[in-house]
Amino acid sequence: MYYFSIVIAITGLVTYQVAMKAAPRDVNPWWLLAVAYGLASVACAVVGFAWRQFVAPGELAPSVAHMVPVLYIGGTVILIEIGYLLVYRSGWSISVAPALAQAVTLSVLLFLGLLLFGEKITLAKSAGLVLCLAGIFLLTRKADASQPGSGAASVEVRH
Repeated sequence: MYYFSIVIAITGLVTYQVAMKAAPRDVNPWWLLAVAYGLASVACAVVGFAWRQFVAPGELAPSVAHMVPVLYIGGTVILIEIGYLLVYRSGWSISVAPALAQAVTLSVLLFLGLLLFGEKITLAKSAGLVLCLAGIFLLTRKADASQPGSGAASVEVRH
């Protein structure tokens, strides 16, 4: 389940980004999300009932303590969804926006893991953070055509 779970997460993220980029621009983003959430809610309910056979009955009973994180998850899901819809509608590239968002998220979570959960920041994690920040710089900088090796090509068109 360890590797299978990450494959599911990666598959979901890739499919999600492609679907968000391909979402029609002429549809109100809030209606689009409402329909998507409706479909997702039905799918989750169906899978949730099917999952019951694999879970002990006491584990399914919700409590107030369980509902607080659920409320946060619901709110953050809406922020992520509307954020990516607006990101793509405003012209961000599918090859840059998710990478930038994930790199910044990773950077913030590294410190939140330390502060909130007592996780250790190792040399390897610090090196990873530096690489993420370098990646953010490289992804978001504008190529200068006058710089040799910048990857930007200038083409002269003659009439």
